[in-house]
Amino acid sequence: MIEGLRVIAVVPARGGSKSIPKKNIRPLGGRPLIAWSIEAARAVPEIDRIIVSTDDPEISRVAQASGAEVYVRPGELATDEALVIDTIRHLIEVLNGQGEPAQIMVLLEPTCPLRSSEDISRCIRQLVEGNLDSVATFKHADLNPHRAWRIVDGKPRSFSDNVDPWQPRQKLPPAFQLNGAVYAFRADRLPQGTNALLYGRTGAVIASSSKEPFSRPAHGAETVTTSVARFLVKQDVSLRVAMRLLEETEGRIIFVTDNAGKLFGSVSDGDIRRWILATDSLEGDVGQMCNRQPYTVTADYRIEDVRRLILERNIACVPVLDGERRVVDLLFWSKIFKAPSVDIDNESDFVIAQALLMRGSFQ
Repeated sequence: MIEGLRVIAVVPARGGSKSIPKKNIRPLGGRPLIAWSIEAARAVPEIDRIIVSTDDPEISRVAQASGAEVYVRPGELATDEALVIDTIRHLIEVLNGQGEPAQIMVLLEPTCPLRSSEDISRCIRQLVEGNLDSVATFKHADLNPHRAWRIVDGKPRSFSDNVDPWQPRQKLPPAFQLNGAVYAFRADRLPQGTNALLYGRTGAVIASSSKEPFSRPAHGAETVTTSVARFLVKQDVSLRVAMRLLEETEGRIIFVTDNAGKLFGSVSDGDIRRWILATDSLEGDVGQMCNRQPYTVTADYRIEDVRRLILERNIACVPVLDGERRVVDLLFWSKIFKAPSVDIDNESDFVIAQALLMRGSFQ
């Protein structure tokens, strides 16, 4: 409760998922997917009730075991075409009929498990303190609208009129998108005839674990930024120096270049340990013992391919090379994976969420 207003968290979870069978109770990090949303809600002091709306008996059992109440929704609200807002309206009617005023509701989709309880609380507080009708969580947009294009009859044109898609990233206006983690709203002000859960006088909370949007380097292919340069060493650098550098770098990896500045190989802690075991010595230079075939991408990479490469090969960083095999950017795990962006819809999303948890990217 907050300022005398009761708060109900609603977790909608139908049983008929086609993309992933039994998705809402599929294990993630050792507990059912739906349990993440329930446990996050239980940690929010303003929330009075947690209700799971479902048509599935197995989901009901898991939800109750996780500490939530269960309300059974009609079958017509559990189809592929059914909208979440219709489930919300039905639940409001049921609760009103039971004498529950349901003044504030918080929607927590089970497919967005990696949210923080603090973000839920921030949404509720902003809603009440600002006397707003609805508040939602946002993240930095994956693609700035100024960079979007449409193709009509084979001809590209800027998606929005009167914008300059060629501006440097630093000059683009900030852009955000809903991340689907939290919607808080006044149940008694929910308008009829709308599908939106962000309505009336609105507010926004930037998800606390949201990082700056992923973007390609703005510098030219012929240059190397200082942040990249500190991960590069020449092939004649000694192993002792390499060990010290590894202690100071993210991902504990450095990249080796030849005298022309082209990528020669990579060195990690594991590479140095294997060298010591094989030679019983720390003498030598990195050019002698580096991995000569590190995984790389070219400047026209797709971010989806980089994410898949990092997950499948369990590597911390992928260098971006220009046409001369010079390193122009480094794609670290922490740069290209952002917890709030994970909306679990398919098997690949489960893999990413699991990897985020294992690597400690979300606590």
